[in-house]
Amino acid sequence: MWPILGQMQESGFQHLAKIPFVIAGANGYHREASWYLRDRALLAWTPSNIQNNGRHPTRQSLSTYASSLLDFLNWSESTSRDWRTVEYTGDLIHGYQVQMGSGLWSASGNPLSAQTINMRVGEALRFLQWAAARCLRKPFDTITDTRRVSRPSHQHAGKQGQRDIEVRAGKVRPDPVTLRLPNPPEVARWLKVVGVEKGVTKALMCDLIVQTAIRREEACQWRVDTLPLSRNDWNINDDTVTVKIGYGSKGGKTTDENGDECGPSRYITMPVSMAERLHHYRENILPANRSNLARENTTAPVERRELAKAITRQLFLSDTNGRPIQNHTLYDAWTNVSDRPFQGWSPHCGRHYWACETLLRAIKKNAAALGFPLHVAPSSNWITDCANDTLMMVIKPQLGYVSAATTKQYLKWVFQAFAQADLNDHYQAALDADMGVSNG
Repeated sequence: MWPILGQMQESGFQHLAKIPFVIAGANGYHREASWYLRDRALLAWTPSNIQNNGRHPTRQSLSTYASSLLDFLNWSESTSRDWRTVEYTGDLIHGYQVQMGSGLWSASGNPLSAQTINMRVGEALRFLQWAAARCLRKPFDTITDTRRVSRPSHQHAGKQGQRDIEVRAGKVRPDPVTLRLPNPPEVARWLKVVGVEKGVTKALMCDLIVQTAIRREEACQWRVDTLPLSRNDWNINDDTVTVKIGYGSKGGKTTDENGDECGPSRYITMPVSMAERLHHYRENILPANRSNLARENTTAPVERRELAKAITRQLFLSDTNGRPIQNHTLYDAWTNVSDRPFQGWSPHCGRHYWACETLLRAIKKNAAALGFPLHVAPSSNWITDCANDTLMMVIKPQLGYVSAATTKQYLKWVFQAFAQADLNDHYQAALDADMGVSNG
């Protein structure tokens, strides 16, 4: 749970106002878990494998720490284990990790991904190491292995160097990932379902992610004036509008005059049609959503003042209660609907979807401009060169960061698209639209 900001400030606990705490059982305060989160937030304790650079964790990071810690604590309780006595191999690896990997400890009953498993086990390790440092349990020993990995050479571009790193023994190795993405008609059908089942605001947020590849938190923290209030001030180039975003982005944070965290800024583009929809929402739907908050009678006065400040800054407010849409609420709207393209379709997949569709359209547009027949795929070298240009000039600036592994996934996806003997109808339609072809 999160403290009520104004109430904490009025009570003289400003330094704790933005740190979550943990409730266990019937409204019981979990002293150790809450203490751990305070120490992480205030840098009173830093994990040995993380360099203390003086940068405090963001709200999103603290939320991630807390949710992973709670999962471990709930598992410990459900298996009658005391976190004060659990050990690395017998409990964390052969118990907690194995059960997540088999789906036995999973809300859906399906095996969890290697990334999720490693993240949760890693947070459990950090909590147990912290507890030992605070003399709340016996020393906790983690078994590690030495692994040699490749890294880019700073002296020679394009070459790889080698280095040895320490990794915990038993860490789950992720399987090679083949990117799975829906086609545009599937996305359009899913967005309609989101609008019907989750409401106008959440459907617009989902579509904003699909059309701009912003992160989920960046959508939640989108400001009323991120898109300039007047159309005359819009930065329009051809059929796109460029805006500057920073709230909700990853990286080092600064605090603005309202006490809100703002990350590194970047410029992104969106279709003019998307900008028009945002403007319509701001002018016609947002005022009604703001008024919904006034109908709530159960909110404490201090919290109402904080909410009143938030709703004047954040664009996306709930259609039912007028509160700012939260990260987890948007995730639920995206995934918890009766019809979605496939199981595993998530907001992060939405970023991949935008990147790959943008990449494919750019390559096909260039191919058509050079006279390549539509039924003949260009050479792999030509595709790679064209893709790298689009990645550097368009996709990476829009996404903010694209790892080397993700870049390889995008290229693999594009090669597979071109390898099809007969192009899918939606790709042909996208190309026709780009080239101004009318279907009558």
